[in-house]
Amino acid sequence: MADLMAGGVLHLDSSGGNDNAGSVDGIGELRLGSSDEGEPFVNISKDTITVAFRFLLDVRNHPVLIHCKCGKV
Repeated sequence: MADLMAGGVLHLDSSGGNDNAGSVDGIGELRLGSSDEGEPFVNISKDTITVAFRFLLDVRNHPVLIHCKCGKV
């Protein structure tokens, strides 16, 4: 992960996984999920959006790599 030179990684996942944050080798990591009902991320809560924006706006996480698996079968 350190080879990517990212300060943070935001994982977007439609598997409905729990929101969690952490740090691996000094790289901030946030994993956000939503339900599998319908289109991905349509029913995402305001609290989850707030957590994501706080992570993105925190300069300690810059540059941020956004990883999305939505649409993959």
